[in-house]
Amino acid sequence: MQVAGRAGRFQSAYQKGWVTTLRPTDMRLLEAFMKEPIKPIETAGIAPTSEQLETFSYHLPHASFLSIIDMFISISSLSKKFHLCDIEQFRKLAELIDDVPLSIKVKYAFCTAPVDMDVDNGVARACFVRIARRQV
Repeated sequence: MQVAGRAGRFQSAYQKGWVTTLRPTDMRLLEAFMKEPIKPIETAGIAPTSEQLETFSYHLPHASFLSIIDMFISISSLSKKFHLCDIEQFRKLAELIDDVPLSIKVKYAFCTAPVDMDVDNGVARACFVRIARRQV
């Protein structure tokens, strides 16, 4: 529904927006969602940036990328207005390429890739690692 929420542009020349579904069978679901009241957002989700992890890594020059992520998260503190986003998918990808000699910025970019880590056959994981190794 994120895209549907952006279909109309607030205070722009294009006040009216249009939204549809890829499959006609999903249209009823979309219509039902659009009729629901918007729930207030209580906290904003945030996650560490590549720049933050890179800066943090200068203090831990021998730490692995995965260790840097874990340590950064463990010592982070947030105000009541924020919550830490779920980074489990990010961590799983980081674990796969932890030993690949790439910069933190490049590893971070790889870990934001839409790789389905729940695929049991391992093909997606193998391809992910192979592509990362080609960047060396």
